Amino acid sequence: MSRINKNVILALLTLTSSAFLLFQLYYYKHYLSAKRAVKKFIMLTSSQNVPVFLIDPLILELIDKSFEQVKNVSHGSTSECKFFCVPRDFTAFALQYHLWKNEEGWFRIAENMGFQCLKIESKDPRLDGIDSLSGTEIPLHYICKLASHAIHLVVFYERSGNYLWHGHLRLKGHTDKKFVPFRKLQFGRYPGAFDRYLFPKFTLCWTEFVDMKVHVPCETIEYIEANYGKTWKIPVKTWDWKRSPPNVRPNGVWPISEWDEVIQLY
Repeated sequence: MSRINKNVILALLTLTSSAFLLFQLYYYKHYLSAKRAVKKFIMLTSSQNVPVFLIDPLILELIDKSFEQVKNVSHGSTSECKFFCVPRDFTAFALQYHLWKNEEGWFRIAENMGFQCLKIESKDPRLDGIDSLSGTEIPLHYICKLASHAIHLVVFYERSGNYLWHGHLRLKGHTDKKFVPFRKLQFGRYPGAFDRYLFPKFTLCWTEFVDMKVHVPCETIEYIEANYGKTWKIPVKTWDWKRSPPNVRPNGVWPISEWDEVIQLY
């Protein structure tokens, strides 16, 4: 009986150890994949002067909760990669399309770096009513995959009323539905519109952030004050992103003619 119990215990320990090892391998695979994909993407956009900005909800939430770690990153180890290496399938960035000067060249370099990229286009709603242009398609989303991690690049456009808009991600019939797990995307299920934030003119400088070189505003204080006001050092316990920033301007109401595009039910 004692011998049987020992064998059972040994088998359970072996099974538990194997399961834990598989979990570690899975985690480490996604850890390296996410870090490598994001690092290469930022290197690519920086070298081509493509002004992207991070909009990934998961990472932004982690940064918000660990703001003290971000401020002190230069005093500690930057190789831990506390934010961008969290296991996930996607990292979401965005750009304003009119600032992208060399789209085709950017994609050639991306493919040479090992990315597989998918462009998703649809009709430009700004041209509705213009017979000669109403069928014109514009890029709305780009998905660039490297190994098991993908970068989701959401394209923003300026719309009448001084706001920024991104379109719905609709897959066409010929699109490979298994290219990435599309249902896990944080953006694209619905169109989105956002108030424009007014900033003073600023230049860009290099800095190191989680073991990567990125562009940040050189006029740091002016940029922060534009977003949070002169009293930005004083903690604010109630913050409404739609009303609290001093550089937000009201846009009024949606034109009825655009309701079919901006209000959709699924």
